[in-house]
Amino acid sequence: MADLRPSSASNYSKPTPLVLKNSHTSSHVFIRDNTVHRSLQPLYTGPYKVIDRAEDNKTVIIDVKGRRTTVSFDRIKPTFVEEDTSKNQQNRTSLQESNSRI
Repeated sequence: MADLRPSSASNYSKPTPLVLKNSHTSSHVFIRDNTVHRSLQPLYTGPYKVIDRAEDNKTVIIDVKGRRTTVSFDRIKPTFVEEDTSKNQQNRTSLQESNSRI
């Protein structure tokens, strides 16, 4: 028993941030707001258009209200923007027309 040593309970490694797959390829992103929130207040603002990505893959340059802003990948969340809205609008009108004939 005298030879047993206690195991280390502390973990001094840095936490690794969660980076989603589409963070590096999405055209628009949400930005996490790091302020204190009230209940039911959204954690993310946006969506904002991505202008450029830094070579170090740690920051992204986005357009926030007409200004270029550099944001860390830790604070962004990719969006899934529907690209062709005119095609979907045509599909909706054709569905409405077909339903009105019934």
